Amino acid sequence: MSRWSAASRWFRAIGFAQRRVRGSHEELRERPVPPNEVEAARGTGEERTMGTIEGSAVRKVVIACDAGMGSSAMVAAQLAGRLKPYDVKVSHASVGEIPEDADLILCQETLLERARREDTGSAVILGFRSFLGDPVFDEVEQAVREGGSLGG
Repeated sequence: MSRWSAASRWFRAIGFAQRRVRGSHEELRERPVPPNEVEAARGTGEERTMGTIEGSAVRKVVIACDAGMGSSAMVAAQLAGRLKPYDVKVSHASVGEIPEDADLILCQETLLERARREDTGSAVILGFRSFLGDPVFDEVEQAVREGGSLGG
């Protein structure tokens, strides 16, 4: 048996595993929430209302995205650098796995309704449109640095 055939089998095995992961990922893909279900959740109080938090009280920020890997990790690293002088920890997670000790949660606007239905303790949840250059990141930094309320 040549080493190429062993390598070939290994690459085929990886390809098979990737196909299986892709297939299972498709099954787990978030289905859009129909507007009538969102309205029903609002009517029954299942969706949390958004409170406020003073910037000086923020100690842990979580960037939440759909999977909790790529885009949220990038934003978390950038925001962590900006908030490091103020002793604020920044992490990232998927919307379904937001830690309960978060003070402030930032997620894309398309995920706001879903994030508000999660049990996130008393954390304030804010939305943003763009992972790069969205004004909410500047607002968070300014509120932490100079004081001021976030949320509402």
